[in-house]
Amino acid sequence: KHHDTYHNKFIQQGNNRTLIEILERLRRQTNWHRFYFSYHDSHFGAALNSHRHIHEMFNTVGLGGDKVESIIRMHILEGFNRFKQHISSLQKEK
Repeated sequence: KHHDTYHNKFIQQGNNRTLIEILERLRRQTNWHRFYFSYHDSHFGAALNSHRHIHEMFNTVGLGGDKVESIIRMHILEGFNRFKQHISSLQKEK
């Protein structure tokens, strides 16, 4: 619940209607939820640490846009890599 609230707040702040609509459609997909919740439960700690870092970043005075982009990009790539590992582990179980 809190994870979704965090991401929704973050996404809404970007005021990018197209991105908001795409992500809302993606979340409605049954397969996404099936993988997402399984993945989320097993990688919650890493996601929480990353989210704390991003939250602290927004409270840092004078932090440039390039640095912000770099931190967010790193968060997304780390999450994507954990997700790929999770999918691979599910395939190995079959």
